Amino acid sequence: MAERTGYPDGAPCWAQLLTRDAVAAERFYAGLFGWECRDQGGWSMARLDGRPVAAITPDPQAGDPAAWTVYLATADLPAAVGKVDAAGGKLIEGPAGGYALVSDPAGAKFAIYQPGGGSPGRG
Repeated sequence: MAERTGYPDGAPCWAQLLTRDAVAAERFYAGLFGWECRDQGGWSMARLDGRPVAAITPDPQAGDPAAWTVYLATADLPAAVGKVDAAGGKLIEGPAGGYALVSDPAGAKFAIYQPGGGSPGRG
């Protein structure tokens, strides 16, 4: 598979699992997809063929069930965040660290992410 060099605005570019049991999740996805998970100091980077594919983040106190968050690319994070309210969405967290967590009008959560600087989702 060819290595990506970028993402068009709105394209999925990263994924993160927030779960109460990260060890069980790592074991599951390793068995399912062959992912290798490496500790990054509080969360794990899941890799396939040496390339990053997702983050697995433990949250033992989470009140919500485990869930995946998809990160959608943008070339201009501040501009994208500025459109959330007008489009009927809601800013939940951020922007900070190159991303913002938002929800659509129906309440589905996702992140807007500006890839770059060697961060996950870079390509």
